[in-house]
Amino acid sequence: MLLSIGLFTANGAFLHNYLLSQFSVNIAWWILGLALMALVFLLSLRSIKASVRVDLTLLGVEMVVFIVLAVIAIANAGNGNTLHYFSPNASSQGLGGIGLGAVFGVLSFIGFESAAVLGEESRNPRRNIPTAVIGATVIIGVFYVFMMYALSAGYHLNDPHQLKAFMSDPTPFPTLAHRYASWMTNIIDIAAVFGLFSCLLAVQNATVRVVFSMGRDKVLPGVLGKVHSKFHSPYTAIYALTAVSIAVGILMSAWLGSGLTDVYGWTGSLGTVAVILVYMLANIGLIRFFWRDPERSIFRHVVAPILGIAALGYPLWSVAKPGQTYPYNLVPYVVLVWVIGGIAAYYYLRSTDPEKLKAVGQSLADEEEDLAEGKLMSGPIHATTP
Repeated sequence: MLLSIGLFTANGAFLHNYLLSQFSVNIAWWILGLALMALVFLLSLRSIKASVRVDLTLLGVEMVVFIVLAVIAIANAGNGNTLHYFSPNASSQGLGGIGLGAVFGVLSFIGFESAAVLGEESRNPRRNIPTAVIGATVIIGVFYVFMMYALSAGYHLNDPHQLKAFMSDPTPFPTLAHRYASWMTNIIDIAAVFGLFSCLLAVQNATVRVVFSMGRDKVLPGVLGKVHSKFHSPYTAIYALTAVSIAVGILMSAWLGSGLTDVYGWTGSLGTVAVILVYMLANIGLIRFFWRDPERSIFRHVVAPILGIAALGYPLWSVAKPGQTYPYNLVPYVVLVWVIGGIAAYYYLRSTDPEKLKAVGQSLADEEEDLAEGKLMSGPIHATTP
């Protein structure tokens, strides 16, 4: 939900900047943001199939455009091509820079598991959902590494003067296009508009289904668990998320500013810290879940999750450590209050209505033993699994 709020403001701000720079058209960001949010709202309400198809089409266009630019940049980079960029010594801020980069990496990867929330609306979800999650991680991981290398090589970041210029460049990819393929400059901007919008659409679809599932299980108000009689979409959850994203986004922009990264940067930091904690707890839960399983794999069920926890520890510290500038110094405290509220809600439900907790805990199998043994069970998949 935090990412939905931030992306609402970022979409409006980015489109505002694009129209202003290319056509000298000055339309307030919030008007553009409302127009884009209205389109997301209609797509989400009408059909998840249409929504996902639009999302994947926009994502595909963006990836193709950026890959073409990357190939051109690498081919013309000359001595900018070097493996030095893969060395920790390439970080101008040492390990601190790597930790900060890892935070943005985690933020970019948040949502790789979002296919799971579409399980109830997918054919053969037990096969297709894991394939989608693993496939997304591999494909996007390779794409990110390739694009970052192209950016480093094309910008000649092995040159200290170019590195300094890069650090103050808010739009490095259009800069690459201007250097090596001026005909692509406007195309890159349009592809970025498509990409940011597809991100908002994807976050909306994923978040709505979690809210819907929690409403259906009565953990949130039951009205959020209603399905549209004609479109079969979780329409009340769509109404609620859209309203919250708009209202909170406008209020936060009045506080933090209406720039591209003002609200999105802060909400993204909050969401990243919270999600890192969730990923860490998921690794701990994996160890505990398989602890007494006779077929437990030491590497898969003990070593791998411990490595996962360790890998996430440093980027978590990079965001939460003391000394951050305002308002990022508030991030750890906001998340701490959030966690305390979650613990309080857990104990409240456990004491007043433990059946609701059982509903939240449902997964791909009806019982833990069946899931641990890998048996395929019948029954619905709950969108609260992630």
